[in-house]
Amino acid sequence: MVMQWVGFMPQIRRRFAWRYRSAILGSLCAFAPYMPAYSYTSVQGYVGVTEVIGSSGGAPGNFDFRIHLTGDSVICNNQVWAYVNTTDVNYSSMVANILAAKAAGWPITMAITQTSSGYCQLSWLQISY
Repeated sequence: MVMQWVGFMPQIRRRFAWRYRSAILGSLCAFAPYMPAYSYTSVQGYVGVTEVIGSSGGAPGNFDFRIHLTGDSVICNNQVWAYVNTTDVNYSSMVANILAAKAAGWPITMAITQTSSGYCQLSWLQISY
């Protein structure tokens, strides 16, 4: 006697999904509000002015390293600068790459996240050389 395993397994998967559909949908709906929604705005250009804010200026956490593109291009929310805080992950790498791109004259692509207060935070950076 030969068993037909090919047709049997998908039927079990369908039964499982059908039987536990409310639990699966309920868990997705329960955890969905806790998942962060990231909306990036991509901006390209050449690095213009860079600003570094010291501790007397409010650092850390006061838009510690600010970047402007050449020609004061609008980055997001009618602002001409984006920032990285010293408390952000990969702060040193971001600053080093921005300064290297500025020194070499390479164009960059920045992904910007607009914060709840309306400022433009640098999320990731790509250098085109």
